[in-house]
Amino acid sequence: MKDNLESIATDNSPSLSQELKESIRHYPSNARKYLNQLGPSMLVCTAGAAFGRWAVHKMGYDSPTAGITASYIAGYVPGYAYFLGSEFLKNKDHYEKIFSKKFGEFASTFLAADYVSDMIAFTPAFISSSIWLRNNTKLDNWEQGAIAWVGSGLLYLAFISGFHPLTRRMTSSINNRIKSLRNKK
Repeated sequence: MKDNLESIATDNSPSLSQELKESIRHYPSNARKYLNQLGPSMLVCTAGAAFGRWAVHKMGYDSPTAGITASYIAGYVPGYAYFLGSEFLKNKDHYEKIFSKKFGEFASTFLAADYVSDMIAFTPAFISSSIWLRNNTKLDNWEQGAIAWVGSGLLYLAFISGFHPLTRRMTSSINNRIKSLRNKK
């Protein structure tokens, strides 16, 4: 079994370089599509990130690690819940119920496809911007959380709009390796 990214494509599929060229050529429309799909969820995430940073500070935890972790978790949890919930409501007739196998497959596929882009673009930007904001501004904790989330979210959208073919192949490769390790046991 080949394990390079190019081998994930079938014989009928375009090469990675062809897909990337097309993705970059259609960048403006891709960016609008991703913004329309993920924009509302990002607003929910931003509110959660601001609340998480504020709440952990109010509880007396003032370390950078506590603030960043709380902001990150409080941003992701409601954001994913909102995105998945709105997907279910928009396509209610397609899914039997929210805890159906069909919707579970959609949710797990989305989460499995999203983590590579998050780890490449969003997470490093969020952590570094959070640290920079904490060390170089006098903004309130909730403002730092919101600004770090919005800035990192926009970077994520910019990245995924152009490089989705690459992240899709990376994700597929990683997931296939995990499945093969799990099947060897």
